[in-house]
Amino acid sequence: MAKEKIIGRINETIILGKAISSDIPEFIAVYGRRRVGKTFLIREFFEEEICFELVGVHHATLTQQLKNFAQIKCAFQRMVF
Repeated sequence: MAKEKIIGRINETIILGKAISSDIPEFIAVYGRRRVGKTFLIREFFEEEICFELVGVHHATLTQQLKNFAQIKCAFQRMVF
């Protein structure tokens, strides 16, 4: 975890730390205003731990967002690890 690059996100890093050390699978939804560092926070904190990532489409309808998710999920499931 590259925690030293994350500045001013104490509460967020505590939450993420609990999720990464959990014994059960965790789902984390990060949302908020544009351009405040949400993607940077997740990518820096988890670095190599991320195996599936989805970023929403700006100004897309719920139907479009769900279709995008379904397509990416199907492609991910076909991957061989």
